[in-house]
Amino acid sequence: MIIIVGLTMAVLASRSRTGFVVNNSHVASQEFNRNAQEGRAQAALGRDGAPPCNRKW
Repeated sequence: MIIIVGLTMAVLASRSRTGFVVNNSHVASQEFNRNAQEGRAQAALGRDGAPPCNRKW
């Protein structure tokens, strides 16, 4: 019984997600670093990313 459960779990695991979140982790890390740098630049200008509360459309 234990062997059957183990084999079933192995088959299900092999058919599930591969664990890849991004196709190219190097490119994803570069994009993350660019976004972080832009966020730091905006924070240095006193911007926090929140929209103004009294904006009238």
